[in-house]
Amino acid sequence: MKALKIAGITLAVIALLVLIGIVVLPSTTTMERSVLIERSSSEIYPHLVSFRTFNEWSPWYKMEPNAAYSYSGPESGVGAKMAWVGQDVGSGSQEIVEVKENEWVRYELMFEGFDDPAEAKMLLEPQESGTRLTWTFKSEMNGIYKFFGLMMDKMLGPQYEAGLNDLKVMVESAPSLEPSM
Repeated sequence: MKALKIAGITLAVIALLVLIGIVVLPSTTTMERSVLIERSSSEIYPHLVSFRTFNEWSPWYKMEPNAAYSYSGPESGVGAKMAWVGQDVGSGSQEIVEVKENEWVRYELMFEGFDDPAEAKMLLEPQESGTRLTWTFKSEMNGIYKFFGLMMDKMLGPQYEAGLNDLKVMVESAPSLEPSM
């Protein structure tokens, strides 16, 4: 009887902590990673506005190269869309929804099981020795999903870093399109 009472109190405390967490945890989750690419923004930008080369540097493609990918909309720019279905990477889509040429690209992401879209953005900032590329993620997390938001940086951050580093290698290993000074 005493063990049952302790189990009941423990469950009540856990439920109370979950409810408090749902109320006090932030509903917006954000994360970002950056890399310096020794090329101009005009040499990086084409890789950000077309999904046709996305899997050449995507960390998720490496996780599951046999996932099914489909493309719709224009080849590049606003309206270009990529959808995927896989075992390890799940199912979802991303669409380019806004761009400012050679400065930034904004994507809307939909993941299976979530009602609200997430947002990713690629920001290109000229630097003396190239371009700082910053990849951001922003999502609204409600209810119990707020706890998931607490882990986003540790879960998604290393994948963003891997993707940025692969994009850096890809862009820097290609012949430069810019004239030498």
